Amino acid sequence: MLPQNLHELERIRRQCKTIVTKRSVISGAASLIPVPGTDIAVDIALLTHLIKTINKKFGLTEEQMSKYDTWTQMLLFDVMRKTGAQIVGKAITKELIVALIKKMGFRITIRQLAKYIPIVGQTASVAISVSAVLYVGNNHIRECQRIVRNTILAKQGKSTFKAFLSQIASWFWT
Repeated sequence: MLPQNLHELERIRRQCKTIVTKRSVISGAASLIPVPGTDIAVDIALLTHLIKTINKKFGLTEEQMSKYDTWTQMLLFDVMRKTGAQIVGKAITKELIVALIKKMGFRITIRQLAKYIPIVGQTASVAISVSAVLYVGNNHIRECQRIVRNTILAKQGKSTFKAFLSQIASWFWT
């Protein structure tokens, strides 16, 4: 369900920040596993689930959006188009997450190499993993929050406009 006001939106943002922090710790722990490629596999699964969870919390999954009234859907799509949303309201696939990870390619390469250097390299690998998940997750939260905030404000403007029209109509009919 789409948040109905800015207070509810802020509460959801805080919940999502907590989720992102917890998932980043899991990513950091997975980077300590010495089996090559394990951390990438964990990151793909983790980010896929994380993005879906954030979308759901904000009411921005494909399924949720299809159930909104036409006016709300139009507002959401317009706001998403204007903000250039890339992973909001879309089916989150493994390919989409891999594309996100590829954007962080240099960090991932350094992480892979660093984890084989005792202590310092492993620490760097954990730090890179944690920061990468925090970066992707927090950016997605900001994107979702901006879309929902603009939609809430537009809906408030619409209801104000409707009230204005109703007032004018009542003048003519009385």
